[in-house]
Amino acid sequence: MGQGIILFPQSLATPDVIVRYMAFIFVAACGAIQIGAALGGINGLLFVRSKRLAILVGALLLLSGFAWFFVWYFTDPTRRPRGLEGNEQTILFALSAAAALAFTVVTASLTTLAQRLYQGLPVVRRSVRGYRADKTEGLDALKDASFIDIVFERIPSARQ
Repeated sequence: MGQGIILFPQSLATPDVIVRYMAFIFVAACGAIQIGAALGGINGLLFVRSKRLAILVGALLLLSGFAWFFVWYFTDPTRRPRGLEGNEQTILFALSAAAALAFTVVTASLTTLAQRLYQGLPVVRRSVRGYRADKTEGLDALKDASFIDIVFERIPSARQ
């Protein structure tokens, strides 16, 4: 059998292929999330406040992820790297996309906090415009608030 990593001990793909695939999916998923959030008006997931700039950043991330991975994969002069099997690819895709979503939520919240500090505004809004913790659920809650706003809005002691 081939050299595998602990997640896939019987994998025929090299660890280099696995790590590069996960990085490719992470970067591309971050770009896709930025494009989707900008087009869907989900401002709480945007890295930048301008929707046009968010679409541009998302497209650059998406395209650069694809270009980086496939240029490396098809032009490796030393060997022809073996691809991933279906179950490996599915699991690695899910893990990388989940990591990209978590990274996006944290980064969007941190950029919102940094922007507020720069403008001299309170770090956490006590009242989110158009947001009611008891009525707004799911992604709709992120339309006009960052994740950190929603977390603090839902904590009873933070509302006082």
